[in-house]
Amino acid sequence: MTALHKDFLAAILRSLRRGKSFLQAVMDFFCSSKSSTTASAATPDASLNPAGSRHSRQPQPKRSSSSSTTMGETLPEFGAATAIAAAAAAPPQRPVQDFLDDVDRLFLDGTTESELLTIAAGFRSQFMQALESGTINMLPSYSYRLPSGAEAGRYLAVDVGGSNLRIALIELLGCGCSRTTPIDGVAASAAAAPGGDVTRILAMKSFPVSDSVRGLVGMAFFEWMAAHIAETLRETGLAPESTPALNNGPSALASMTPLPLSLAWSFPIDQTSLGDGRLLDMGKGLKAVNGLMGQNIGDVIKKACAAHGLSVELRTILNDSTACLLSQSYTHLTTRMGLILGTGTNIAAFLPVGAVARHKFGHRPPAWWDAAAQVIVNTEVSMVGKGLLPATKWDARLKAAHEKPDFQPLEQMASGMYLGEICRLVLLDAISETGLLGGLVPESLKQGYSLKTETLACIESDPSPTLETSIALWKSQHPSPYGYEPTAADLGAIRRIASAIARRSSSLIATSVYALWDLRSSLSREHATSFAPGDPRRAQLEAEADLGETAVAFNGSVIEKYPGYLQRCSAVLGGLVDAARRAKTDGREALQEEKRAVTLVMAQESSLFGAAIALAIEEQ
Repeated sequence: MTALHKDFLAAILRSLRRGKSFLQAVMDFFCSSKSSTTASAATPDASLNPAGSRHSRQPQPKRSSSSSTTMGETLPEFGAATAIAAAAAAPPQRPVQDFLDDVDRLFLDGTTESELLTIAAGFRSQFMQALESGTINMLPSYSYRLPSGAEAGRYLAVDVGGSNLRIALIELLGCGCSRTTPIDGVAASAAAAPGGDVTRILAMKSFPVSDSVRGLVGMAFFEWMAAHIAETLRETGLAPESTPALNNGPSALASMTPLPLSLAWSFPIDQTSLGDGRLLDMGKGLKAVNGLMGQNIGDVIKKACAAHGLSVELRTILNDSTACLLSQSYTHLTTRMGLILGTGTNIAAFLPVGAVARHKFGHRPPAWWDAAAQVIVNTEVSMVGKGLLPATKWDARLKAAHEKPDFQPLEQMASGMYLGEICRLVLLDAISETGLLGGLVPESLKQGYSLKTETLACIESDPSPTLETSIALWKSQHPSPYGYEPTAADLGAIRRIASAIARRSSSLIATSVYALWDLRSSLSREHATSFAPGDPRRAQLEAEADLGETAVAFNGSVIEKYPGYLQRCSAVLGGLVDAARRAKTDGREALQEEKRAVTLVMAQESSLFGAAIALAIEEQ
C-alpha cells in the first residue's frame, strides 16, 4: 500500500472516530490535501490570494486522474475495495431495523380498521359531492342495462390502449339464465354452455402501439387501425366483400351491410351517445387527434375503414372499467362494479339514475329516461382522497415533484405507476441513514421513476431462502457503484419496505370499493321511492338495495399479479363489511346486513369481452 493510501485510510478512520460521516471524512481529507498542495506551489503573490480560500481561488484546468484532487476523480485511485471498506466503516446514523420499524409505522398506522372507516366516510362524501357537481369524475355513461346472460352471437370488438391495439371476434354462447330471477342473496353465476365456456375468443390479433405509431397524425392513426381491422377480418373470413368494394368504389361500399363494431377506448372522449363521441386529447404521446379534435369518432373510424374496403358502424363505445363490469356481469349476474388496478386505477359502478345530477347527462332522448333506473357511472376514483389519505414524508416528496400534485390523490398512493417511485424515495433515505446497500446509492436510483413496481413484485415473490433471485435481479437493474455486492439483508430490507407500501395500497383500494358499495346500497333504497308503486324501476331499485352478494369484477397487473395483493385487498374489504354489520343496531337492518357480502372476481380479457357484451345488449 502506498503512503498516499495509508494517509487516506488513516485520515478517514480518525474522522469516523470523531463521529463524522464517511462523506464528511472524505471531503475533509481532500480539502486538507488540496490546501497543502496549493500552499507549496504558491506564487510570490500568494499573500494576496491566500491558499485554501475557496472564494478567491481561480478556476484550474482539469488534471489527469492520477493527480486529481476532487473526490469523484481521486477515489477510484484507491480501488473499489478501499472505497467499499471505508463506506462500511462509517457508522450509520440509525440501525436498519429501527428505520424499517418507522417505515411500517408511517405506512400502516393509518390503515387500521377504524382509520379506514373514517377514510371511507370521507370518500363517500366526496363521491356525493361529485355526483352533484363534479365535471371530471362520477360521469354517467349511456349504458343503463346489464346483460341478462342469454345474449348470444358473434361480435367484433376492438380494444385501443396506450400499448396495444387488439381486434377480436368474440362469441357469446348464452347461458340460459335470466336477470329476472328473484335475488336470493347468493350470487347468480351463469351455467356454462356445453364444453364449459359461455364466452369464446374465436380470433384475436394484437398490434403494438410503437413510438412510430404514436407519432401518426390525424387520420393516419385511424387508417393504421382500419388496416389491421381489415387484416383480421380477412383472416377470419368475415370480410369477403372487401376486395370488390375496394375495386368498385363508393357505390359498391354503400351497398354493403355495415358490420357492427364495439370499441373499448382507453382515452378521454366526450361521449354523445352509446355509439359516438367527440375526440379529445389522447395523451400518452399519441398525436392521433391532431387536426381531428372535437370530431365524432364514429365518423372518423367509418371513413378510415372505407379506405380499406370495409363498411363498419360503430355501435358502442366504453372505457376499460365499464368493460370490466359488463364482461363479468354476463356470467356473474350480481356484478355491480368494475375495478381496474394496473398502471392506473378506476372503478365503474352501477348507480341509480336519480343519484346523478341531471345536468351531467347532457342531452338524452326521452326513451332513455323512460327506461333507465340505473346507469353505469365512471367514478374516476383515482381523483378522490384529497385531505383524507394517510400521507408520509415520502408521499409529500412525490407530490412536490409532480406536475399535477392534487389531480389523482388516491392513484398516487395506490397504483402501479407510483408504488415503485415511493419505494425509491424511501430507499434513498435508508441508504443515507442506515448504510443500506453499503451506503452507496446506485446511479439508476437517482432518476425518478426508475424503480418499477414489477421489480418490487419480483422481490416480494422470491421463494429462495437467501433471496438469490432478488439479488441477481437487483444487480442487473440497479448496480451499486464500485462493484458493491448487495446482500440478502439488503434485499430483505427492500422487500419489507415494498411490502408496507403495497399493504397500504391494498387497504386504500379496498376502502374505495367499500365506500362505493355502501353508498350504492343506500342510494338505491333512497331513490326507489322516486318511482310510483308498481313501476318496474322502483322494484328494480328495491331489489338492488337488498342485494345479498355484490360481485366486483377486477382487472389489472397490480391486483392480478402483485404477490398477496388480492388476498390482502379481499381481507380488508371483508373486514370493513363486517364492521358495518356490527354497527347496525336496528334489528331489521342487522338481519339484512347478515346477508350482505362483497366478492372480488377476476375478469379476464375484460376489454374485449365487455365491448362484445355491450354490443350484444344493444342489438338484442
